[in-house]
Amino acid sequence: PFPLPCRQSKPLFNTLLEKGGGKMKTSVYLEATDVRRLSWLAEVEARPQAEIIRDAIRGYLPRTTADRNFALFSAPSTSQHTASLTQDHIDRMMEGFGEDRGG
Repeated sequence: PFPLPCRQSKPLFNTLLEKGGGKMKTSVYLEATDVRRLSWLAEVEARPQAEIIRDAIRGYLPRTTADRNFALFSAPSTSQHTASLTQDHIDRMMEGFGEDRGG
């Protein structure tokens, strides 16, 4: 369904994909805390560690690379402008914010 990097020979990997999967042996290096957590999860859920790892990989969502630095509203970012905002100005801008509209 999607391309995966693999060190195995390409024909073997393609054959496994064409047959609908198949399992390949691999090694994973984990931090000691992750090993303890994996062991705990396997014991609590009464499942093999490999199954938990496979489920985690299937459920993995790549981190977004979208720009998370965005302005909430457009206003000059000068200290002169922000200094001119009094509490009264802020209270008027926030008027009605968070109130139940009775919908």
